[in-house]
Amino acid sequence: MKTSIQFEDIIKALVVEILQQYGVLAQAQSLKSITSSDYLNTKEVGKFLQQSDKYISKLIRQGKLAGIKIGKKWLVHQDDLSNYLTKTKK
Repeated sequence: MKTSIQFEDIIKALVVEILQQYGVLAQAQSLKSITSSDYLNTKEVGKFLQQSDKYISKLIRQGKLAGIKIGKKWLVHQDDLSNYLTKTKK
């Protein structure tokens, strides 16, 4: 199991590097490290916010919640989730 997690982290780092080179990844997001412990998928965010994963994906696509798309999956950095919660509480 540990080997597959390390492999995932290497793949994520390579994807981020490629996205940075082509200017696809926003500057603020490119500074964050991509590790499985820093990012949550839409199901995890949905459980936390008590919403469906489809609704979380919609928030990201609308730009209301910052996220990055790797393959077919959206990922949300923990800091971006905190920022979203701060904004919605106001």
